[in-house]
Amino acid sequence: MLDVAGAGQWEGKLEKVQKREGLVCVCAECKKVIKVVGKVAADSAPAVSHGICPECAERLYGSLFKKPG
Repeated sequence: MLDVAGAGQWEGKLEKVQKREGLVCVCAECKKVIKVVGKVAADSAPAVSHGICPECAERLYGSLFKKPG
């Protein structure tokens, strides 16, 4: 095992980064958060997914996009 001075400060951090907690969906056009799925804390590393919010879809695609409801 490699003994590196100060390596103890990194214990547990890699596991936290590798373990994605939650999912954040962001609009690819305006960068507004569309939806948050699961638990996302300030120190977590959520997965990020991109989509298009209804406002940008209507502006970009006009008559091709119809708002639900």
